[in-house]
Formats: sequence, C-alpha cells, structure tokens
Amino acid sequence: MGISVVVGDKGRVTLPESVRKHLGIEEGDELGIELSANGTAELVPLALIPRDQIWFAHSEMQERISEALNDIRAGRTRRFNKKSEVHTHLAGLKKKGGGA
Repeated sequence: MGISVVVGDKGRVTLPESVRKHLGIEEGDELGIELSANGTAELVPLALIPRDQIWFAHSEMQERISEALNDIRAGRTRRFNKKSEVHTHLAGLKKKGGGA
C-alpha cells in the first residue's frame, strides 16, 4: 500500500517528511484534495504560480521581457547566420561594458 498515516483529533493527518519532500511542499503550502468516484482521494499541491516558474512573475523579469518585446516591435534586433557571429557580437558588447 505504500505509506500509511493515522487520522488524529479533528481529522488531522501528519504527512511524513518523505512525502512532503516528494511533493515539494513546505509548511504553509496549500494542498487540494481531489475525490474520485471510486472512493479514493489524491493530494495535489496548489500554487498560483508553480515554484519553478516564479522567477517569470518577478517584477524585474516582467520589465525585462517588456523591454525586449518593445525592442522587437521597434526593429531593434539583429540577425546572425553563424554561432561565431553571435560570439563576436557578444564579446564586443562585453568590451563596451554590456551596452548595445
């Protein structure tokens, strides 16, 4: 059957550390309980933004993405045909201090 737990006072269940690590959950995280027609339940970690994508929602990243999209719309792009051209271009930017 796998791991078993005991339902305690007020219907509380303590998830073993191995289960919490497997699900990637920590204290304060929310879990959803999905009930099936066959009488089983599944615990599902809930997140408005998945942890592995939270960097994308950060305000600084959103500003960078917005700036990049504006550059693309304004035609401030450059096309390269070879990897070596990209490396040369990036090396030149590095020498200039990162500016375009």
